[in-house]
Amino acid sequence: MKVLKKFTLIELLIVIAIIAVLAALLLPALNRARASAHNSNCRSNLKQIGTYHSFYQGDFNDRIVQVRSVSGSAGDYWYMTLLKLYVTRQNHYENNQAALMKGVFSCRQYVQRNSNAPGYAQNRRVADYAVLDGKGEWSDTICASAPVSRVRKPAQTNLATDNTNWHYNDSGYEGIDFTRHGSLRVNVLYVDSHVAAESKATLIPLWKIYQ
Repeated sequence: MKVLKKFTLIELLIVIAIIAVLAALLLPALNRARASAHNSNCRSNLKQIGTYHSFYQGDFNDRIVQVRSVSGSAGDYWYMTLLKLYVTRQNHYENNQAALMKGVFSCRQYVQRNSNAPGYAQNRRVADYAVLDGKGEWSDTICASAPVSRVRKPAQTNLATDNTNWHYNDSGYEGIDFTRHGSLRVNVLYVDSHVAAESKATLIPLWKIYQ
């Protein structure tokens, strides 16, 4: 009868140690790959959101999507309510936060840790600039929609970013999430619909563009 050789305790510990070392070597690479995938997904989502902005501008005389409604429960996320119409193709407005925080409008990496915001936000200083007069003035009471043609530098004017709020004021980097993807860079959708990764040093606030 053939006798099977059994592992000794020492041999078993050696095998476990080798597995632990391999796991320690591979885990950072796996984490980087996962972070890179999340980052690519966010860039893709913002690009798609930019496409919906273009659809809206085509339908409404070149107007930027209005960030907030004058009144009502959708005050802080009215822009997302309007853009969602191009996704659902329905003839009614969806102003429920949970329903809006799905698909391209939500960052999975952010929403897994936070349920109070979708992970992307629109720059209210662009859409709510009623005049875009070059003076850098903005009023919290303005709920107007500016035409894209009034944005003098669309390739430098940030429209939406990875963010912890529903909308933001870019002059103070309000809610802009530079740490989400572990690279101290934030994904930015510009008015001309291109998407780029920017650091705090390279992201240009609107007031600097209109100086």
